[in-house]
Amino acid sequence: MLDGQEGLLHYLEIPPLVDIEIPLTVPVSTPGWHDFFVVVFPQPDYHPTEPAERLPPKLGVGGRRTVICAGNCRKPIQTLPSVFVGQEVNIRTLVVDAFPLLPNDGRPPQHCLLLTVTGKPGEILPLELWARNPSDQTKEYVVIPLLDFQQITFAGSDVLHLHMPPRSELFIPGEIQLPTAEGIHELQFISIFDPYRDLDEITDPFVQSAMRSALVVEKDE
Repeated sequence: MLDGQEGLLHYLEIPPLVDIEIPLTVPVSTPGWHDFFVVVFPQPDYHPTEPAERLPPKLGVGGRRTVICAGNCRKPIQTLPSVFVGQEVNIRTLVVDAFPLLPNDGRPPQHCLLLTVTGKPGEILPLELWARNPSDQTKEYVVIPLLDFQQITFAGSDVLHLHMPPRSELFIPGEIQLPTAEGIHELQFISIFDPYRDLDEITDPFVQSAMRSALVVEKDE
């Protein structure tokens, strides 16, 4: 509940050079330890179709995570889905937490970014999710797929659990069903690091995504 209004999504218009503090109420019905995060999607009404306008990080996401303990605050039983493990391939450049790619056509992944694509209403769109960890430290995080800023399923889950050893890379195949409504729709994958850990233990308290893809739905003429 934001400023008395219930909903998972809230639309804000903030004038330039203005800071706003807004009352936020979060219902917690289950006792235990919960990960809570707020995500901000800038320019939600901006729907460019030029690929250059979609290059990271032009429509990136920002957010912040915290931990809520309700009642019994023991560490939670592991409830994450099965883990996807990155393959160690000795990479040393280009951090990619979660970028969607068009199906592999032999080009390098950097040339297959899903910036904008056109399809028919309800069509199934195959794609891959690309992750990369060039650092010397292991990264563990969850990736949440969103379509029009609402959580959806990709590769069999609405929460993808990634374990990325140092200098590793990962490609996860999956598919997205395009909406039935014509128009330009927004596809995004956000990353949240070190799930179900105390805030003193996590490596990155921020919620992030560097890329938002345009799905253009058109009917046959």
